[in-house]
Amino acid sequence: MLDFLKTLNYAALAILVVPLAWLLLWLWVWLAVPEPARDDSDPPGGRSGMMVFTDSLTGCQYLYRGSLTPRMDRTGKQVCK
Repeated sequence: MLDFLKTLNYAALAILVVPLAWLLLWLWVWLAVPEPARDDSDPPGGRSGMMVFTDSLTGCQYLYRGSLTPRMDRTGKQVCK
């Protein structure tokens, strides 16, 4: 009978400790991982979901969101610095 109570106590402890450990791990990761840096493709109130890449040889910029596309300015010309 005593062994059964020990096993029951360990099971009850595991039921409480394991979810608490996962919660603490999630909280630590959430606080430790910084928010991605904003870039000039983002609107004022949020994130665009696009990444801006610059070709190191030509200086031309490209947008990536599942596929790569040239970044165009208001006049329809590709943005190159």
